[in-house]
Amino acid sequence: MITNQKNRIVSFLFGIAVLFFVACEEEDKTFQGDPIFAFQSNSVNLVLNQLEPLYNIPVMLVGPHQVAQKSITFDVLEYHVNVSGDTIRTTAVDGVHYKSFSDKSVVFDPNTSTAHIPLEVDFSNLTRGTQYTMVFKLTDGDYGTSEKANDLIIVRFLPHKYLVPESLEGTFMAREISNQPDFVREYEVTLELDSIHAGGRVFEYLVDGL
Repeated sequence: MITNQKNRIVSFLFGIAVLFFVACEEEDKTFQGDPIFAFQSNSVNLVLNQLEPLYNIPVMLVGPHQVAQKSITFDVLEYHVNVSGDTIRTTAVDGVHYKSFSDKSVVFDPNTSTAHIPLEVDFSNLTRGTQYTMVFKLTDGDYGTSEKANDLIIVRFLPHKYLVPESLEGTFMAREISNQPDFVREYEVTLELDSIHAGGRVFEYLVDGL
């Protein structure tokens, strides 16, 4: 009887030891080391349209959630030389092709691991079919960065091929040319914005007198 009780005690203690070992093994799988900031990827290609000029570039806080607000600054580099030796230059002009950043800092709210850099392009100054490039780099913050963890991102954006400026609305002089010799007629044409949908803008075509 006493022997059975001893066996049960030994088995119970062995079970506790196994559970403690498994818990330690699982704990080793959690993040080890100091937290770092990083971009979600090292490059992104965007096709933007006039109805959605804003793109939020994701930035991550890699590590345990923090109970206090954390932040890191960023900069737009003139160029970057990649591991292959290729030079990638920023071709988008600040204040021309995109709106200037009022604050070059990324703020993480408490207990969050993702924040964003708001990139808003200015379609009025973009050229159709032209790809624009920007090189973003994380700089100084509450925690550091790592070259192995996407401290830099290449953002390329292309205006939608059916880009229509808002200034298209208005009244214009149209010219009608016929196959008849010396027949030319001019009249006013008015374009008014009728509706906006995901595919673009729909304009109503009005011809004076018709």
